[in-house]
Amino acid sequence: MKKLFLITLAVAVSLCLPLTAQAKTEFELGGYIRLDAMWISQQTNNYALAGFNTRDNTPFGNHGKFMMNANATRFNFTIKGPELWGGKVTGFIEADFDGQMLNVNPNNGTTTATGSFNQAVLRLRHAMFKITWPEREVLFGQYWSVNSEMIPDVADSGAFCLFGATQFRLAQVRYTQKFGEYFDASVEVGSGQNGRWGLNLNSAYPLEGETSESPMVEAKLRYEQDLYGKAGWYGKPRGFYVGLGGGWFRTFNQSNNPYALYNTLGTNNFFPAAGQALNLTTRNDYGDHWLALIENFLPIIPTRSKSLAGTMSLAHQWWIGQGVSAWRLDLPANDRFYTWNGAGNNTAANPLSYTQQFIKRYGGWAQLQYYWTEEIYTNLNFGFEKAFGFNGMQRNNFLPGLAAFAGQPGFVYLNGVNIDPVNSSWRAGITQWYRPIPAVKFALQYTYMRTNYFQSLTAGSNTTNFGNCHSILANAWYMF
Repeated sequence: MKKLFLITLAVAVSLCLPLTAQAKTEFELGGYIRLDAMWISQQTNNYALAGFNTRDNTPFGNHGKFMMNANATRFNFTIKGPELWGGKVTGFIEADFDGQMLNVNPNNGTTTATGSFNQAVLRLRHAMFKITWPEREVLFGQYWSVNSEMIPDVADSGAFCLFGATQFRLAQVRYTQKFGEYFDASVEVGSGQNGRWGLNLNSAYPLEGETSESPMVEAKLRYEQDLYGKAGWYGKPRGFYVGLGGGWFRTFNQSNNPYALYNTLGTNNFFPAAGQALNLTTRNDYGDHWLALIENFLPIIPTRSKSLAGTMSLAHQWWIGQGVSAWRLDLPANDRFYTWNGAGNNTAANPLSYTQQFIKRYGGWAQLQYYWTEEIYTNLNFGFEKAFGFNGMQRNNFLPGLAAFAGQPGFVYLNGVNIDPVNSSWRAGITQWYRPIPAVKFALQYTYMRTNYFQSLTAGSNTTNFGNCHSILANAWYMF
């Protein structure tokens, strides 16, 4: 017994030594416990509201379902460390339980996800540290991208993802410089991935989650000042703010898909189990993902006091870009297409030559928020995104056989037989918040979402190119 005690004491001392050596380091635990309960009118969407709707004529897809889980619960550690080169070192680690178990196919690198609402999987969200000086800051690690800093204050986890709001976490190095009292600018070099947070879940398109040819480069210029008072932003007073941002990176796509099935864009020609058989030549394509945005927080009914009661604000963001899956505004299989460049006749000896292109999109979101009292406030939200620049190519009819390759202008192919690209999507809703004390809040939210597809699809006698979705979400939060 004495020997066991001495061994235990020795281990405890050895563990405490590093902590003693860094006695100035402070650890702070944060996060929240959260329960979600949702009724939704479509089977394919989930409580995060981060997916496109299926069409209204999808068999068995448009009847309601009820869900309840606590997967959005998260925790974080803030580590306040020592000084380095005259700056303060701070670290931040955050995880939630909204991850997925991935099964990797060793033959082609694709993965499939498994899991359930009641068997949550731990997921890393943020892991970064920064060195802060009075006029500048350097950040290292995984964190929100420079252009994913402003997110609507809604009750669901998706927060208008795929419906107009930029939001993506990536590994990065970021430098921020202050200019006077009200201006600052950031430049970021990061990992240029696209897709579902870098996952590769689409067997029809193995390059989902691809690593880019170049790093992602982002920049943003910000101006923030209390010009005439403040209003509420995530429960805290905030003054006038405007930001101008942009980002770019380049991907490399090498394709060699001999005699594979491909679909075309056209009117009522989407058939998930069919397509045009093509001999495609190996083509090395470089594609540029880019984004430009402007965002603003505007106190409409401001206050000069700490109380938010009676205040009103408008937060909004607007953007334009192409290949915008990099900012979680699209999905990789959905954001690109192939155009025949006039070469080849679809034979093994003379395969078709094509060019990969990214879909261009524009969109944004707006949030009007009013505080009835210090504890009760309401958000009205709207967001959308839309493709542009196709010049009518989506209206070309499907042309079978080699007639399709006899000089038909603007003939477009999709990424695979099951790819069904979205033309536009939009979302609107209302969120009622009640926060009786700072540590506890409740929400009741109604959301309407609509997805418009380039192509129509016929199911039975019903033909449509759009899908609607309604949802009611209630949740409870305990923040610590």
